[in-house]
Amino acid sequence: MAEVRIDNLSILTVCAVTSGKPVKVLTQLSKLVKFSKVSDALYKSDNFPFYVLVVAELAIEERNYPLLLFSKGKKRKEFLRELVRKGAMEYLRLAYQLYPDDVMEVFSMSKDFPTLEENIRVIVNDLGAEKILGVMQLQEIAQATPIERKESLLRVLIEQLGTEKVESILRNDGKREKKMSE
Repeated sequence: MAEVRIDNLSILTVCAVTSGKPVKVLTQLSKLVKFSKVSDALYKSDNFPFYVLVVAELAIEERNYPLLLFSKGKKRKEFLRELVRKGAMEYLRLAYQLYPDDVMEVFSMSKDFPTLEENIRVIVNDLGAEKILGVMQLQEIAQATPIERKESLLRVLIEQLGTEKVESILRNDGKREKKMSE
């Protein structure tokens, strides 16, 4: 491993990003390091260039969205509600990957996404139906599908595969299973 030397500490800046306010660091270490508030959510050490950025204190503004993705508790819920209100789909997709339960909760409580079906549609569009169906077993899909939908699905399959292919599958199905089990 290469050795890195810093002979002049004045060229070094340290920045810590925290989701919540680190009260002990900011107050109880005052004998070693004293911090002053520079602006909302930003604190600077008076001794050397060490900054602490507190995500929970950031304003919910578009310029802060990348950091607010790592918020927690009430701040996260406020942030998610703002994303839904503004229709910020790219950030909602990222938030869903990090906190699917929180995003679904905000969706379900939002007037901007009034139905569960619309919320599911957003997720299916984002992940892709193939990926979602790929996780499920065919038996699970068949059991969860109501008979009316099964009939509609069968019509679509017949249309896509053609009558001859479906009939061939039905004729040969028993023969294939016997060969596979032998």
